[in-house]
Amino acid sequence: MPVRALVVAVLCLAWATAHAQLHKRDSLFAALKEAGTTGGKIETLTAISQWNIRVDFRDAVSYAKQAMAIADTTTNLPAKAVAFTNRALVYWYNGEYGNSIDLNKAAIAIRKNMGDFRGTADNYQKIAMNYYYMADYERAIEYFQLSLAALEKFNAPRQLASTLNQIALVYNKMGKYDMAAAFLYEFSKERMRFKGYQGRTYNLLESTPFFRSREYFQIELDLQLKALNELERKGSDIDILFTCLNIADSYRELGKKALVLSYLKKADTYYQKVNWMTNHYGLGNAYLSLGQVDSAIEEFRSGIETAQANYCTNAFFLARR
Repeated sequence: MPVRALVVAVLCLAWATAHAQLHKRDSLFAALKEAGTTGGKIETLTAISQWNIRVDFRDAVSYAKQAMAIADTTTNLPAKAVAFTNRALVYWYNGEYGNSIDLNKAAIAIRKNMGDFRGTADNYQKIAMNYYYMADYERAIEYFQLSLAALEKFNAPRQLASTLNQIALVYNKMGKYDMAAAFLYEFSKERMRFKGYQGRTYNLLESTPFFRSREYFQIELDLQLKALNELERKGSDIDILFTCLNIADSYRELGKKALVLSYLKKADTYYQKVNWMTNHYGLGNAYLSLGQVDSAIEEFRSGIETAQANYCTNAFFLARR
């Protein structure tokens, strides 16, 4: 793309984003004028406060305080919990972790009495994040665990998976790699309920000693094979392709060279289905690792020929422009 066209595209995108944000702001102010109930006013004020957090932090604080002032005079408990939670969030953004924790606890007391498990879980998570930023990792784990207990009372697989992953991250930060691995495994199983498991590319924990061990790669492999079985029944060709590549990668880490080649070949059939270029170099290296030199040379030669053909095609189209 020419530089001028790229600049125009970036400017248009920036304008569209700014326009959308201003439209959202105007809509919120219009909603505030029309809000006829205490709950409606508090919810709109907190929405305006959150909109301003990254735009004008002083306004974010101002609108959070306005919501709190109404909350102090109302018997509307759900609205009061919303105001407390938002003010706690603003405190958190400003590094006032103690104040944030206190208000989240106040919101929890309200939501527990209402039987609002989703809201309670959210406040526990926010307290955990405050402790995390205070480097009090043991307390962070404690409140993430409380959030898990609340989440398990209703069907929320995405939030449950996210919390399991956060606990794994905290244990990883503490250097407790076995505990991190255990929660990562639970995260992976939960995640499969709403999105097929595709391997290490989704993990944030690769830098630790455990996640370079054979035990870890075996865990990965087991999950990948289960995911492949499910994807072959109802998944897309692209998801199956990437899962086969991840399985091949896990077998490579486990030193099972023949199975690496087997799953690369399986992946190749899906490369063809989605009209992508064959992974000649991957296949060539797999053949080479097994001592099948002639087959490796054939794959490398095919890879070179494909690359040359693509280069010539691109050069032809560029010359015509």
